[in-house]
Amino acid sequence: MSITKRVIWLVSYPKSGNTWFRFILFYLNHGRQPEDSVELDRFMNSRMPPPKGHPRYMKSHATPEKLRRYFKKSIGVVYIYRHPLDVLQSTLNYALLTGEISAAEKDAWVDTYIETEGHPVWLPDPHNAGTWIENVTSWLDETELPIHYVSYEDTLANPRKAIEDVARFLNIPVDEKLLDECVEATRFEELKAFEGRELDAAKEVGKPLGRFSAGRRVEAHSNLGVRFFNKGTAVSWKTAISQDASERAWSRFSEAATRLGYKFDE
Repeated sequence: MSITKRVIWLVSYPKSGNTWFRFILFYLNHGRQPEDSVELDRFMNSRMPPPKGHPRYMKSHATPEKLRRYFKKSIGVVYIYRHPLDVLQSTLNYALLTGEISAAEKDAWVDTYIETEGHPVWLPDPHNAGTWIENVTSWLDETELPIHYVSYEDTLANPRKAIEDVARFLNIPVDEKLLDECVEATRFEELKAFEGRELDAAKEVGKPLGRFSAGRRVEAHSNLGVRFFNKGTAVSWKTAISQDASERAWSRFSEAATRLGYKFDE
């Protein structure tokens, strides 16, 4: 029996831009924003049939070895990476957003993250992400599938080129109009507004309405001003993490980070 290759993997270490690229891929495939975060989630992991001729998309944070059994049916991988200290900053924000920690526990949480070289809850199932170092180096060294590497920072600096490049890798035909519309619809301000509409609606009905209002996220937004789409900038770690913690974190991550072209002062 022949095996039809039909799956594209969208992979990153958590908090590296995976959700942002889900919005981008949704727009490239459907020519619009999703109606809500429920539809966005259905688009991934084969719960929503793709348009005719388009691949199916599977989102993951896992290392290659955890996904290798699926590679025979896979077309390739879009791998997103981000400066490790900004990943740390974004993960800290996420821990506050989900109620995992309180504001008073931030420093101790950062120390643990540095010591374990990533968020310890993401090491085992269901994430199988490994440490940040294990995740990025394993995908940089992977050779079994074609991989399109995407820098979070390059996408911020030139979103049109990043979107055009990923569309080319995925063999999705795009014209100037679609590219311009996709760039506009997936700007940070647009995604923050998308999240805000869900938060407001969830507050009104008194129950979660999707990923952006699940769990304690409405409470965290109301009480701490924390959101999923938090900063949307590069080098945001400089105002969120102490100099001492930043230096200790860089000493852990620098070898792998320099393979990606990152420096401590950028």
